[in-house]
Amino acid sequence: MTYIKSEGFVLRTQPYKEGDRLVTLYTLENGLLHCIAKGSRKLKSRTCSLLQPYYKNFFVLYRSPNRELFTITQASAINPHNALREDIKKYTIVCAMTEVLVNYLEAEEKDTFLYHLLEHCITRLEANDEPKTLFRIFEFRFIAHSGYMFQLHYCVCCKRYIKRPELFSVKRGGIICQKCVKEREIIRIGPGTLSFLEKVFREPLKNLVRFKLGGSTERIIDKISQFTHKFYTGKKINSVEFLTCIK
Repeated sequence: MTYIKSEGFVLRTQPYKEGDRLVTLYTLENGLLHCIAKGSRKLKSRTCSLLQPYYKNFFVLYRSPNRELFTITQASAINPHNALREDIKKYTIVCAMTEVLVNYLEAEEKDTFLYHLLEHCITRLEANDEPKTLFRIFEFRFIAHSGYMFQLHYCVCCKRYIKRPELFSVKRGGIICQKCVKEREIIRIGPGTLSFLEKVFREPLKNLVRFKLGGSTERIIDKISQFTHKFYTGKKINSVEFLTCIK
């Protein structure tokens, strides 16, 4: 029998059988966990209200031998983050964060950096920071932490320093000079795009609180995001695609 005690966020829930729920958690101590909450859809259940998406709770779980799912036995609220479920734009943004985590991460891999990144971005989102920019900060910090750091000063092919980069290759992992361009999926970038990526990768999170994307830079970053997820996961991430429609 495996027992776990940890704080964590409810990422997803879905009905299961007559009164149960399947629940996806992201926990501080054990990363992504797939669970079942037995009887949690019944009105008398003590966990009924605590398993809404993006509740931050302290959980007690166990898993029997030869079982894939953990069973949630206790949950106590730390922060319900109600504002996220009351604003469709904020809710869409945090759903996109969830989809990035679920698509990239393996279950039961502890990563305190990613947990605190998610915690920071959810807190800032609830405090009314610019939602789309906040998601891009989360997304590109996540990508860099996963080992996909972009080269922003030297051509990724010939290693030549480029003073004013204009071309970006997701496939190659950074800026590229005109002489080295071979593939079709090249994105034209400007100083705003380069500045944003440099700040997101290098600056402390607290310094990015009032940063805001806009205009052509936002459109280029949207395109880099779509190409990146398609290249590294082999599929579109629907919530991220939907963000391009939000104003």
